[in-house]
Amino acid sequence: MAIILIQFRTSAVCGQMMLVGLGHSVKRRWGMIKKIIKSIFCRHDYKLIRTIHGDQINHMNARSEWQCEKCKWVTYSHYLDRIK
Repeated sequence: MAIILIQFRTSAVCGQMMLVGLGHSVKRRWGMIKKIIKSIFCRHDYKLIRTIHGDQINHMNARSEWQCEKCKWVTYSHYLDRIK
């Protein structure tokens, strides 16, 4: 069941009340919630995206970036060839 938030706004032309649906922001939040739930129950199949070099190692405290091919979850590792 979707929750639809409604905001009342006064029209400048005739002074009547207009209903403005905020469905877009609710859909965006629901998409984020679905992504989090999907990533929790995913059996991650990680693929190496890139290796990290130079000062970025100190900034990110990692040496490589890995991404799950199923849910697109990104994780960082201290090693170049494996995840933690």
